[in-house]
Amino acid sequence: MRIIIVVLLIALIQPPNGINAQEATAAAPVIITSHPDRPPLAYQDNEQIVGLFPELAEIIFFKLEIDYQKRFVGPWKRVLALTRQGTVDLIAGIYHNREREAYLVYSTPICEDLTSVFVRKDNPLAISDHQDLIGLRGVTLFGDSFGDSLDRFIEDYLRMVRVYSSEEMFDLLLSEKVDYMIFGYYAGRVAASQMGLQDQIAVAQKELAVTDVYFAFSKKSPHIDLLPDINREIADLRDQGTIDDLVEAYFERYLLTTLPPNSVNP
Repeated sequence: MRIIIVVLLIALIQPPNGINAQEATAAAPVIITSHPDRPPLAYQDNEQIVGLFPELAEIIFFKLEIDYQKRFVGPWKRVLALTRQGTVDLIAGIYHNREREAYLVYSTPICEDLTSVFVRKDNPLAISDHQDLIGLRGVTLFGDSFGDSLDRFIEDYLRMVRVYSSEEMFDLLLSEKVDYMIFGYYAGRVAASQMGLQDQIAVAQKELAVTDVYFAFSKKSPHIDLLPDINREIADLRDQGTIDDLVEAYFERYLLTTLPPNSVNP
């Protein structure tokens, strides 16, 4: 009787139609997420993750006829942790750095993103490059990276506080607990407008860093073998100008509907 029960359990666990466990896992939908706080590139909308980068992932996976699910999973630091664990398969829109190479496999670049320095308008600091930030108090987000060179400079020379949301960054800046914040150029402008702060915030340095943005698979994902196909689609979309057109259209549509004229002047 015991032998019969064991045989039945094995039969129940075994995937149907001769599919092995690895194939069954690979047949599961690709779990996609992105940064929850960088509108219009990627952001949380209720319990959904939306924006330019998730939409671009959808376009590519639709063309490849690959099943996927977009998920909002929490703050950026949690996004990175869950991808490291393999709970998330793909991050749509992420910068490259050496630390992340330990648990991520990157696509070819999809586009470039601007990282800027934001200050209070009543304290218009003269910032021409990152050297001018030495001795000042700054804030940025947990988990955010700006490329190896700027990351090392921040770690070695800057007084930097890290928080979980753009709202917390602006609160610290406007309460004069910090002198500046480092954030994405467009995301910062959008966030300032949404919070009604466009008359209090200025961009001191628009191009502190210009960084390539990628898709990245968890090294624990069973879907890594899709990367060559994704790279091919990215190359085709870039060659056709589709990504550049989509970036411009997304920014223009989003900014025109959320920003008053002349808000957060660069």
